[in-house]
Amino acid sequence: MSPGGGPRADSGNADFVVVANRLPIDMERLPDGSTTWKRSPGGLVTALEPLLRRRRGAWIGWPGITDADEEPIEQDDMTLCPVNLSADDVAKYYEGFSNATLWPLYHDVIVKPIYHREWWDAYVEVNRRFAEATAKSAAQGATVGKGMCRKNPIVRSGRRVRNILGTSCNW
Repeated sequence: MSPGGGPRADSGNADFVVVANRLPIDMERLPDGSTTWKRSPGGLVTALEPLLRRRRGAWIGWPGITDADEEPIEQDDMTLCPVNLSADDVAKYYEGFSNATLWPLYHDVIVKPIYHREWWDAYVEVNRRFAEATAKSAAQGATVGKGMCRKNPIVRSGRRVRNILGTSCNW
């Protein structure tokens, strides 16, 4: 799957928005410094992509490499909206708070969660960026689906940024 059509001219018109840690495609840096895209594996992509195409959908997520400077792109009748993260963001928000603190709380009875204030601060900041991207992409009254525990504050943050949500669901 390759992006096509370039940046999206309009914004705020997606009826259905998926907010997940990753986009349904991953950006890869090649040895020569250029980038390419490949389809992301996983059930979430397989399940939701057809719905997004039918519903003027947008997918909010990280493109998979740090320090990318990507704008939203149109692809297969949906809009992909990258949330660009630094290596520090990934280390603290994703590997730190999401995976070392939240994941054990939700999914593990053996591994104890680890807490660091700087991880929490990064988690809040990255979720604010996801909320802003959601507010820019979603039409008034849009349905917004967010993935698991990594995006807990996104709905509340999104409402503060712009009251857009008609329905919110979690998976």
